[in-house]
Amino acid sequence: MNITYPAFYVAACVVVALFGKGRLIGFWGFLVLGLVTHPLLALLLLVITAPVRFGGKNAPTHRPLRPGEKRPWFPVAAPPTVVVAPAPEVGAPRADPTPKAAE
Repeated sequence: MNITYPAFYVAACVVVALFGKGRLIGFWGFLVLGLVTHPLLALLLLVITAPVRFGGKNAPTHRPLRPGEKRPWFPVAAPPTVVVAPAPEVGAPRADPTPKAAE
């Protein structure tokens, strides 16, 4: 058996899977689908399915990437919430940070 047919078959599955990154089953789902069935059937399913939009029912839990930003290989939790104290009013007396010694 010639090695070129399996190589082209796997390459076609990878290409279809790359186009399926923004879909519900994603890269790995389309890769397995293409390998198990046929890349043309996976491509047909890719064409008739809609891309996943951020904020929908089946949307990913991460925020959209900014241009030029790469997705980290580890899951990223939301940054902690920082509470900032309000600025003191102009002319208000300032608290002295050093404790005074007992006289």
